[in-house]
Amino acid sequence: MRLRILFIIFIFLLISPCHIKVAHQQILQLLGPNSIFGFNNLNSANIMECKRFFENITNVESLNHHQYSSFENCIYYFLANRVQQQVVSSGLHFGSASFQPISSLPPSFNQIKLFVAKITIQHFQLNEFLRSLDIVGYLELRWRDERLTWDQPQFKVSQIRIASASHIWLPYLTGQGSETALHNDNEQMEVRRIDVKNNGNVTAIMGFKFSTFCDDTDFKHFPNDVYKCYIYKCCFYLEPLISRPLVKLVADGQPVFTDPKYFRDYGWSLTGSIPSIFQDPSNITQMGFCLNLQRTTSTLKTELEVPAFACGLLLFFSPVLGLISSIKIQIYSKFFLLLLQFINLLLFSQRIAPQMGSSSGTPIIVQVHEFGLVLNLISIILSSTVMALTKLRIYNHPPWDLLIYISTLINKFVKIFDSTSDHEDLEQLEMKKEIETSNENENAQKENIMNRFRSDWIRCFLSLHVIGYLLIH
Repeated sequence: MRLRILFIIFIFLLISPCHIKVAHQQILQLLGPNSIFGFNNLNSANIMECKRFFENITNVESLNHHQYSSFENCIYYFLANRVQQQVVSSGLHFGSASFQPISSLPPSFNQIKLFVAKITIQHFQLNEFLRSLDIVGYLELRWRDERLTWDQPQFKVSQIRIASASHIWLPYLTGQGSETALHNDNEQMEVRRIDVKNNGNVTAIMGFKFSTFCDDTDFKHFPNDVYKCYIYKCCFYLEPLISRPLVKLVADGQPVFTDPKYFRDYGWSLTGSIPSIFQDPSNITQMGFCLNLQRTTSTLKTELEVPAFACGLLLFFSPVLGLISSIKIQIYSKFFLLLLQFINLLLFSQRIAPQMGSSSGTPIIVQVHEFGLVLNLISIILSSTVMALTKLRIYNHPPWDLLIYISTLINKFVKIFDSTSDHEDLEQLEMKKEIETSNENENAQKENIMNRFRSDWIRCFLSLHVIGYLLIH
């Protein structure tokens, strides 16, 4: 008897046209063969949960996090199924059950305005030798999709969050042309969050990693140089990756930001320009924004400026040694200064060589140091020549009277350049001039005349040393 009753119930269920009583027609749209993303495969418990959400929930704030996520999924699947039914009713058949219009087709086949806002940089990496710049951050994309609209009183929420980026159409951007971005591993873009409002406004937070090449046009001011970027030169480009002819980029007029939580300057001061929109010759809108990087490493600045300043100071005050010593000591001090200058050049090559590898300019601090080194070499040559001339004893003729007068004035008023030992030599020569000559000693008379000529020439050479030093310094 019991088996007969069970058999009758089984036959009744097979021939019954519908064995589930549906309270709302909207729930029926979620259960038919046209439902998407595997909703037909959901168990009866999940189906009843969606039905309970639509029928019984009056206050969504009372739901916990898991229940609210399920509620958002139910709303999304209702919208997706509605779009698919609209496409099928219009007579379009794509021959594939896996094709979903809400995620595969753009919102409109007319122009789609895509607002790009809040470009924020979280990290950057600059390779000064290759002049490459990589930035990592996120931006906000906003557009309107009429297919994602619903009645707020009916669904009791004004905004939902899409759980997966593959559920709706997304306007991915690329940092280059699509044909090159496909092969560039350094450029990436990912979805971090998608929010949809009941009026169809979609907001997506997209993470990005872009690469570009910059030129240090201000390298001559190293270590205070600035990496300047310009549009069409070393700026970042953003253009649509899909639906390129339909998407029109619109900037919000705000400059590029840095994330105060994650951004680290790494010894650089970074400033961003206001993104600008320009039209590509292929009728594809592009947006470019620029970054300026200024070096702010005080340690490097001190490391380069202090040695250069010290060498310049020693070069300027090297003649002071003439007060206490001779020209020979000045030459020794200049050779020591020359050694310091070559050591500084080695220091500069270690600190600046990675940056000079791909630059045609030379920093001003290096140019000044090279100029001081050349002046020191010329000064050494001049001082050595003057010292050699003062030691010669082959002067058979006196200098011109005007030359003697000028050299006397110079040596009288600019004695800082005349050494003590040189003046002692001159005094000894003057004493020899006073020796009375006799007719019996003609050789002594001739030697005294030669000494007098030599003393006059030494004065001229010392004054020449003064003039040469003033011209050099």
